[in-house]
This record gives sequence, structure tokens and C-alpha cells, in this order.
Amino acid sequence: MSTTLVDREFSPIAPVHNDFFTPLVDAGSALQPFSGTLKIDEFIMQDNIPDGTPRSESRRYFPGFEVAFFTAGDNLVPANREIISSTGNKSYWGLILSPGKIWSEPDDDGMSRAAFPFILVGEDFNNAHNGLATFLFDDDSVSQFYFQITQETAPGIKVIIGDRQTSSINPTHSKTKAPYNLNSQQNWPPSSRSCPGQTYRLK
Repeated sequence: MSTTLVDREFSPIAPVHNDFFTPLVDAGSALQPFSGTLKIDEFIMQDNIPDGTPRSESRRYFPGFEVAFFTAGDNLVPANREIISSTGNKSYWGLILSPGKIWSEPDDDGMSRAAFPFILVGEDFNNAHNGLATFLFDDDSVSQFYFQITQETAPGIKVIIGDRQTSSINPTHSKTKAPYNLNSQQNWPPSSRSCPGQTYRLK
């Protein structure tokens, strides 16, 4: 049974299969391009770290960001590829965004889908937590932002997350875009490894 991952009432209990962050068999081309600044505020993440485990409160917060994206064909491109510091003052994490994809699916009510890989990086340790994010969009709005992290280089700071948060967009309509090298998509498509728990259909 399909479950809405970006629904405000949906509360994930486990990560989903990474294939659901890619176009499925009934997918089509995106119904509109994406050009705008995506804004996410800091928020507390869900994870599998046992209660009582010593850790700083700042590690619980997903970093806020405000980054321009544009599309080149079906490629979704973040304008900032450097380490992004959180726009708030609560999160320990920095963020690296990578190019993703846009497409459409029949049940999305005229909206298109976007998905992209990202990495959470720490300020003082050489560790990385690899994740995927997705949202729906049209010309003027975006849905909630759903993400999960299922692989990391720091097993002592394991984070496995499936969560969603309200997002917003400031649309832009500029015809001038930064040069984009299609060979830069080293992180796409994501690994199709299975994740524990129920399989959900993105919507």
C-alpha cells in the first residue's frame, strides 16, 4: 500500500528503499523546470541512537540552508557545491549538496518531483553521513522536504533517518544560469541497497 512520504501527517518509522528517490517505471519527464531558492530551517532529526546516549544537542539538528537550484534538462543542479554552514545557530552539521534529477509521476496532481544526494559533515571530525532528499514542486510552490540518511563513514556516530520538514521556495525566472558540467554527477543514481522497514511510495 502506498504511503505519502511528504504528507504532514506521515511519521516515518524506518528508512525506505533508495530506489524510491529515482524515477520509477511509470515516471515521465518533469512537467516544469525548477528555478528558485530552496529554504529549509533547522529542525530536530529522527534517528536510531538509543535514548541516553551521550551527545550534544546540536548533533540532533538538521542544518538549515537557503540555496538556489536550477535545472539543465532533467538534471537538478545546486548553485552552491561547497560546504554550507547552517543558517541557524543550533545545528552542529555542515551540508554538501550534489546534482540530482527531476521527473513526474501520474499521481502527483500536476506537480513534478525532485531528488538529490547530500552529505552531512561534522565541524571537527573527518566523518560524513550520506543522504537523499526529495520534494514536489510546480511553478510557484514546493511540498514538504523528505530525506533519509542510510550510510556513514563514522559508525560510532551512526545516524539512520527518515524525516520530513516544511520547505519553501523563492522562484526565479532568470534565463542566465551558471555553466554546468554533466560529468559532475558522480553521486547519481543513488545506491539501490534495501533499507529496513516498510517500503513506501513517494508522493
